[in-house]
Formats: sequence, C-alpha cells, structure tokens
Amino acid sequence: MNAAYRYRPRYSLADYRRWEGDWELIDGLAIDMGPSPLGPHGAMVADLAYHFKAAFRQYKVTSLEVVVEIDWVVDDSNVVRPDLAIVAKPIKEEHIHCPPFLVVEVASSSTAEKDRIAKFELYQQHGVKYYLSADLVEKRLEIFQRIDGSYKLQPTESPHPFDFGDVNVEVDFQ
Repeated sequence: MNAAYRYRPRYSLADYRRWEGDWELIDGLAIDMGPSPLGPHGAMVADLAYHFKAAFRQYKVTSLEVVVEIDWVVDDSNVVRPDLAIVAKPIKEEHIHCPPFLVVEVASSSTAEKDRIAKFELYQQHGVKYYLSADLVEKRLEIFQRIDGSYKLQPTESPHPFDFGDVNVEVDFQ
C-alpha cells in the first residue's frame, strides 16, 4: 500500500451525518456521488423494480419490499446507496440497517469501478445474498449469489429463481 493511500483521511458515520449533498462512505473513505444519474440509468432501475414488484404480486409476497436509492448504514465506516434493494418489511427508520437480501447496482462509465469492485466486496462481506450488476453500455445483467461466503456468477436465464429465505420467487426479466 502506498503512503498516499495510508494517509488519506478516514471518516465515520458521525462525519457522514453532518455532510451536505450525496455521499457514500466506503471503508472510511468519502465518495462523492456526483450529479444524479442520467435517464437510461433511471429507466433501468425502474424496469428492474417493476419486474421484482410484479413477481412479488404474483407470488403474494408481503414480507419483502423493493426500495430505490435508500442508504444502507452498514457500520461506522460504511454507508452506501444501492440503486435498488430488496429488504424485509417494514423499514422502520429512514435508512436500511440490516443487510438487504438483494442489491442492484447499475454501472455506468463513472461508477463501474466502485460498483464492480468496492461495493461488490462490501456486499459480499456483509452478507447480501444476491448482487445484481447491470451494465448500461452492454445492456447486460449479471446475477451473483452468495454461496459459502463468496459470490458466484449465476446463469441469467429468465425467469430467474431467487430464494429469499422463507420466500421463493421467479423473476422474469423479459
């Protein structure tokens, strides 16, 4: 590790709560989220939310909720904002405090490295069962399932089965 990295300022949840604007905190490093996503990003998130909500209606799932752009307070050094998350109902506070069952990150050229490396590792380490990486440029969806503590790339057949503990659903991404 080089000296510059070692001496970068580290921040905590208390610091994060005082900041204005849109930030994420990953391993104590402040990450500026920049301007809001562009139209294609929002459209892809909306489309994925629709598919999960439709599957939940079909399977009469009432114990899970699809949320968009809600901060997950992982611990004192990590606060992230997945593009989409599936969490247990109800969310009792303004942020998510337990690991979501599933997160989706829509990667663009400006967020790809953070989404595919830093967040991938964070989600894997903190027990998120499913990580979906959507690529705007390639129009591709990769589904990773946490098995024995590590993410394994899953086939992307549609409909795709998801096991949320006491709830199993198939989501048709077509």
